[in-house]
Amino acid sequence: MQPTQTMKTPTILPLITAALTFFVTLSNPRADVVMSDAAPENNILFSSSLTPFSGNSTQYGRGKMSDRFGGPIFLMDSTGMASSVTFFVSQSEVGAPSAPVTLSLVRFKDGPPLIGADSYTEEYYETVWSEDFTLPESIDSERYITFAFSNPVKLEKNETYGFLLHFETAKGKQSINLSSAQPRKTGITIFRTTDNYADNAKDSSTYEVIGGNIFFVIQK
Repeated sequence: MQPTQTMKTPTILPLITAALTFFVTLSNPRADVVMSDAAPENNILFSSSLTPFSGNSTQYGRGKMSDRFGGPIFLMDSTGMASSVTFFVSQSEVGAPSAPVTLSLVRFKDGPPLIGADSYTEEYYETVWSEDFTLPESIDSERYITFAFSNPVKLEKNETYGFLLHFETAKGKQSINLSSAQPRKTGITIFRTTDNYADNAKDSSTYEVIGGNIFFVIQK
């Protein structure tokens, strides 16, 4: 009698595992955010100042009845490709760790807005780049937070740009304070929404421009 031959069925588990891994990667496209003890020193494309000042800061956050978002406005003095931006954290509030945020870069069409203006709308600027991030589980005060872009973003000389940091959800109280810079550098200011916007504030187009500076460093 001929020995009975057992048919071997090719395993598909590795293929399934690979497919699942690929799916998970695509479904979690948020870019990297890291904390550090020092500001970047190499490959600097633009810097607001070399010295952060934690005694004065601007708060960005979101709650059930408020939505404050915005960031620094600056005039580029050279053309280059940006790969990340670093801010100095003056203070973080309960709820900010692991919070989903969106960071956008906008270009002002007619140059820097006037300090003190309170009626700037989206017709004044266009979004150049926007990306979703998740803040670290631990956000320490008096440290630096870096948002690394998935792809480089081109910044043009003599163009006025602004970063816009926005918390995506109103779950609990979420906020972060970004430090100002000292000494201040002429030509850098801040724009953000006021405190009394409701949950749909992201659809609002009115901004309050605050005189002052936020410390930040853009790397190539």
